[in-house]
Amino acid sequence: MRGGEGNVLNGVYNAACILLLFPLIVIMGAGSNLTDPKSARVCTFLGELSYPLYITHYPLMYMQMTWAWAHPDAPLYAHVMVAAGVFVLSILLAWGCLKLYDLPVREWLKMHWLMKKK
Repeated sequence: MRGGEGNVLNGVYNAACILLLFPLIVIMGAGSNLTDPKSARVCTFLGELSYPLYITHYPLMYMQMTWAWAHPDAPLYAHVMVAAGVFVLSILLAWGCLKLYDLPVREWLKMHWLMKKK
């Protein structure tokens, strides 16, 4: 397969995910009711973590890709361990950003911009 054909297929795949798969996932979860308090806590945690994870995962992903490119002869377990480490580090970094930056800034904005001054 030539380079151009792969790019077209990649574009079709990305478009299908964005236009079909992702909305389907959202539709499946929309309107669902949580009756279990534990499930509600897990969903709240994942919802709060989603934006910090979205923002912070790219540098770690590129570090992993650079490591994999620089170590093509590394054994499979090394690649798996680096990927698992990057995953855990991504979650911890996102959680730290949530607790140390995102939530305090939201609280400050709420107190200074959304509360009515008397």
